Amino acid sequence: PLKGGGGAVGGGGGFGGAVNTQAAYRNREKARDALYAQIREIAGSNPGGGASLGERARSLLSVVRVENTRWFAELMVSRLVQAAAAGEADEELAAAVAPAR
Repeated sequence: PLKGGGGAVGGGGGFGGAVNTQAAYRNREKARDALYAQIREIAGSNPGGGASLGERARSLLSVVRVENTRWFAELMVSRLVQAAAAGEADEELAAAVAPAR
């Protein structure tokens, strides 16, 4: 069995109350900074250079605590929506999600 129980971050039960709420908050900051660093790195590099999109995604997710997974997913979706609204495009991402023709 898992130690520490379960539940929402900051709830009376669950991940340990205030101590883990602070840890979860610090983890959200670290994960957000890692996401933005990856975005800057991808934007400044040549397409296809360095780590693959999958490797980058796994690296990002390895930073995120379990209780912050939903928050991180919502952050990524909001960034993707903002990029789409601004007309930004990423060839590697498009190639990864588009069916082969």
